[in-house]
Amino acid sequence: VSNDQLINAMAAINIVQGMTGWLAPKSTMSSYGLKEMSGEEVAFLRILMGINVVSGVTLMADESNAVNTCLTAWALSTAANVPLLESFNPPKAPLMGSVAVFGILGELARQGKLSDSVAFNILSCLLVPLSAAEIFAPQAPLDAFGMPSPSPLAKSLFENFSFSKMSTGLFLVVSKLTGKRGLGLAAAAGCNGINCIKTVTRADKLGIKKSGLFVWTALQTAVAVMAYKNEM
Repeated sequence: VSNDQLINAMAAINIVQGMTGWLAPKSTMSSYGLKEMSGEEVAFLRILMGINVVSGVTLMADESNAVNTCLTAWALSTAANVPLLESFNPPKAPLMGSVAVFGILGELARQGKLSDSVAFNILSCLLVPLSAAEIFAPQAPLDAFGMPSPSPLAKSLFENFSFSKMSTGLFLVVSKLTGKRGLGLAAAAGCNGINCIKTVTRADKLGIKKSGLFVWTALQTAVAVMAYKNEM
């Protein structure tokens, strides 16, 4: 299996999974054995699924358009999240500011008014170090969005969201630095595998089945290994 085929397959999986989870969040989680979800948890799941779609379209994009595609898709995904969060009365400024920044950067990059290197550096910082900070210190961004006390499941979904962003960033960064998209895919899939393993460790406390997580872990590990070997 070539790396182009692997990239297209993972892009399709991310998009289909993201769209399905966004449209039918409770049905999605019922497959993991979870029967009840609060409105807050549904919102966090849809936020996660939105960024999975962003990841998918970024993987699918041509190399020359990947950065502006990612920024524009992220702006649209964030805009779709605003109505989901309104019932929790979060501060509007961070949400609307994020939509505006991502959208403007994406359009400037598309028009060539923002250089590829500058757009790439900005996006890389937003996706990789910022996501890492969210994983290790999630309370600060949760406070900023007016959610100081999320449920354990909501907090877990937020961590999954941060890992998904980091995965997308690693794909872009490693692909650009090495000139090999296969190595970018290997890095992204490896990050996703770590995300799955971390979720497995807290699955019992969250009341979700581990079987599905094991399948995702195996899939991501297999993709990472195959993509890496294809580039060697």
